[in-house]
Amino acid sequence: ISHGDFYRHWVMSPMARYPGLWWNVVTSWLAGARDQTNCLVLFYESLLSDLGPNLDRVSEFLGVRLSAEEKARVTHLSSFEYMSTQQAKYDLHGLREDIQRVQAAIRGVPYCPTPAPPLVFQGPGRETAGVFPQWALDDMDTWWRLSVGRFFGYTDYAHMRSSIEAACRK
Repeated sequence: ISHGDFYRHWVMSPMARYPGLWWNVVTSWLAGARDQTNCLVLFYESLLSDLGPNLDRVSEFLGVRLSAEEKARVTHLSSFEYMSTQQAKYDLHGLREDIQRVQAAIRGVPYCPTPAPPLVFQGPGRETAGVFPQWALDDMDTWWRLSVGRFFGYTDYAHMRSSIEAACRK
């Protein structure tokens, strides 16, 4: 699945119930998580670029100490190489179908399953990893300005991430 297909299907499709809902989730999360001591903020990009220090942050936050062997196991089980061989464990289609069944029942309409692409990127080299098409980036920027930016003053995602990470290091 490409980033464009992911964005089109999981974020902006009519199946996502309300296009743009993701940005409302981000906005409500930011409002609720601000100044909370029982909330650890992590960013996917930080985990991807340097798991070790972030694993230490999670361990410290949870009040546990991981041995070197446990850290190595978590690192292995968090890797793309491992997850791509265990796709059924990370496939949310069953959950998605359950949600669709409930939504259909609430609306009083027949349940009609919608095919969905797999969540794990395909291909030996993950050539598409990290690359969103320009139309998706433009759409994200628009939704950002209309929701998160408007309520919190962050100019873009990078500004939000750097501000929150700086605040968490204090």
